[in-house]
Amino acid sequence: MSKQLIDQAKGRWRSVLGALGIPETCLTGKKGPCPICGGKDRFRFDDKGGSGSFYCNQCGPGYGIHLLQKTLNVEYAAACRMIEGVIGGIPAAAAPAVATKQDSARVSGTVKAREVWERASAVSQGSRVGVYLKSRGIDSPVPKVIRSVERLLYLDEDGEFRGLLPAMIALIQDAERRPTGIHRTFLMGDGSDKAPVPVPRKILGTLPAGSAIRLGEFSTVLGVAEGIETALAASWLFKVPVWAALTAGNLESWVPPEGVTDVHVFGDSDRNFAGQKAAYSLASRLTLRRFNVQVHIPQLAGDDWNDVLMRATA
Repeated sequence: MSKQLIDQAKGRWRSVLGALGIPETCLTGKKGPCPICGGKDRFRFDDKGGSGSFYCNQCGPGYGIHLLQKTLNVEYAAACRMIEGVIGGIPAAAAPAVATKQDSARVSGTVKAREVWERASAVSQGSRVGVYLKSRGIDSPVPKVIRSVERLLYLDEDGEFRGLLPAMIALIQDAERRPTGIHRTFLMGDGSDKAPVPVPRKILGTLPAGSAIRLGEFSTVLGVAEGIETALAASWLFKVPVWAALTAGNLESWVPPEGVTDVHVFGDSDRNFAGQKAAYSLASRLTLRRFNVQVHIPQLAGDDWNDVLMRATA
């Protein structure tokens, strides 16, 4: 780190680290869980002289920059860029203060999402993400907008640290193709299924109306579904490119890109009819705008198109 960046971060490490995803429970100054190795009571963030210093009985000592590097598994230069990206949004402090939700809220989720995206890697066949997709019946080439992270922080809904898990990362882009965030699917250690956590799928950043995971190139024909796995399955089954809108609400407000004339809407067959409602609302709006629209809903209640694919290939 440059002397200028060291001076800027001094006394603000708790806020900086909290804004970049280090759990607040690890930054209290008391003995507790280690965000690096996962130990339950071997870590202490003492922040001596405002330096971000820490000590773990297994990982050893270090300073704020080292904590960020080791926890997020990033190189020194990348960690410096992450710190520079957030330091301007955190006020200077005369003395260290515990990171608050307000501190983190000052930092754009899109910035943090970009940092995760940049350190994620392409999906190989034997990677955890490759294994996961194959377990969902998806054996086609993985689009470039899907990447893999071996160790990603998982926080529960209360912000409590629950571990470092492998994850499938997908890039969210708005209607102008600008990146706005990422979708994270947390996986089991061997990639065989989603992680057994309360919320295995999470969005980091924003999901503007009309945004999507752009899972394939298109000409005049394009499909749209809710989930990533559902979109990939529908694409394989119907032989058309399909994007993922991620939620029923965003599916309903989705806008086809310029050049598309024919739209296939792949709705979920929800028992509460939320998926069907979103699909037909989108179809109605696009039909009024003179798109050629077809709606596809699985026959069995509770199914999505990934369920259909898995049943067909079982």
